[in-house]
Amino acid sequence: MPPVSRTLWLGDALALTAVSVLGFAFHNTLTSANIPRLVWSIVTVVLAWTLAAWPTAALDANRMRHAREWWRLLWAALLAVPLALALYEFPRGRVITWAFTRALGTFALAALVGWRVVHWGLAGRRAARA
Repeated sequence: MPPVSRTLWLGDALALTAVSVLGFAFHNTLTSANIPRLVWSIVTVVLAWTLAAWPTAALDANRMRHAREWWRLLWAALLAVPLALALYEFPRGRVITWAFTRALGTFALAALVGWRVVHWGLAGRRAARA
């Protein structure tokens, strides 16, 4: 298995947490009564992302330094989104909808790419100073 960068994983987890929180807020379900659902949403999305990103090397900082390796993010997202939705919806006895799959995939990938661009820029600056 490829090595895991703690910085990349933590940033990814925070980006995905933001997507979940914003999703609940957008749907007006960000209330104290829904905190357990929000936490379960975050746990399932981060778990699915970790299970998909680790073997695809999307968490390998050495590979992700190169723009030509960023296809790994897309590949990991394509694996993680259905897994996250299955982990979130099936225990609740619900089916996975195409609209929810598209929305989660789009916003999660946008958040991950945004965070990775910031990380890539900061890492590049650090390397240039060294």
